[in-house]
Amino acid sequence: MAESKNNYVMFGMSGKLGKLLIFRQRGGKTIATAIPNRSNVFTEQQLEIQSKFKEAASWARGILKNAENRKFYSSQATGGQSAFNMAIADWFTDPEIKEIDTKDYTGVVGSVIKIGVIDIIKVQSVKVSITTASGTLVEEGNAVFDANSQQWLYTAVQNNATPVGSHIKATATDKPGNSHSLEKVIEAS
Repeated sequence: MAESKNNYVMFGMSGKLGKLLIFRQRGGKTIATAIPNRSNVFTEQQLEIQSKFKEAASWARGILKNAENRKFYSSQATGGQSAFNMAIADWFTDPEIKEIDTKDYTGVVGSVIKIGVIDIIKVQSVKVSITTASGTLVEEGNAVFDANSQQWLYTAVQNNATPVGSHIKATATDKPGNSHSLEKVIEAS
């Protein structure tokens, strides 16, 4: 891929030039690329990727019909990217839970569990469940994002008589519905 700079003849050009090049406009720049070879026979893996991309593109077109979503994804775009590019990237990328911090969780109402989550765009929600060592559900609910610490905080609403050995499971979900879960067992300190 070549970029045309300070070329008054090619400035703003788009379309096909002979059987060699295609010119496109991207972020105010003229980009030249080779004409793609459409006669290739695709492998099973390539067809699967194409199918996923079609699904992602369909989702992106649908969500960007909403002006608020278009504004949000446009605000995330940098370096010549578009709102459509960012929506596609969001569809393909799952959020990731980096850590579950249970040092402030004592099993009493009001104790806090901190969850560190990253995503290329934005995490929509984090759901937390607490089960005892024997598998009995103590509680579950949604964590709240804390802008100061940049973490998701879950505040206990039920007493847990035996927090040691309890399982804390956090599930993060982003706008396209991608999710990632992480589980941590509370150990004696």
